[in-house]
Amino acid sequence: MKTFRFVTLAFLLQEICGLQNIPLLLEEPADAVVRNLQDTQYAFLVSNIDLNNDWCVTATNGVNTDDRLGFRKCSFTLAPPLNQLWSLGSNGTMQSALNPSKCMVVNKGAMNIFNGVKVHIGDCTDTTALNQFVHNGTTDNLKVSNTTFCITNRGRNANKGDTILAQTCKTKSKFLMTYKVFGSAPPVTNTTAFTYFKLQLSNSAPFPGCLTIPNGDARKGKTLRLGTCNSSNQTWRLDENGLLHSKFNDFLCIQA
Repeated sequence: MKTFRFVTLAFLLQEICGLQNIPLLLEEPADAVVRNLQDTQYAFLVSNIDLNNDWCVTATNGVNTDDRLGFRKCSFTLAPPLNQLWSLGSNGTMQSALNPSKCMVVNKGAMNIFNGVKVHIGDCTDTTALNQFVHNGTTDNLKVSNTTFCITNRGRNANKGDTILAQTCKTKSKFLMTYKVFGSAPPVTNTTAFTYFKLQLSNSAPFPGCLTIPNGDARKGKTLRLGTCNSSNQTWRLDENGLLHSKFNDFLCIQA
């Protein structure tokens, strides 16, 4: 774990930020759009439930096993958040661009899947869960292979607090997903390069907080907060130029 000592900033942070918001933003480094891209094709999974807004299936808390999926407004940019990008493998697994060894999975009971089970993150090789899906590549049901269940949301409208689950397939718009291809994206394969960055105000009174992207909403200009160190939306990597990259979007870095 990296530890920073901001002794001279302690009073400033207390007065201006109340130790809740720190004046740090996510920004794109100058070479963001010219980085070497890998060959894997990634796409956004866009719900058709809302005609006025695009809501994407998002790994809102990262790709730790059992992290649940949610909806966030889609970020169709040159440097999209990797937690909104997915790749439908030739074997039917829906792999996350955050970590291609982590996939969208659906738990099953002793006999089979049950209606309304929540969708979450798991290992792509996990044989105790259902991790294969079928989609036509444009707009269609995202169907759990060899079942009658499709991916949808619990409510009547998409919002960032809604739950993504598997229910009996229907032709309603809330069961339709558009597979909007982004192209190639740089999946983070070296997950050990990312670590917590803890803010310590002084040797005598360390503040037990990590730099955090609130709600996992990694986008340009997002203000960071201090939070308990327990999630991948608080992990960063330090590159050779001294830039801190977010695990949720390796194209975005911390800027004071």
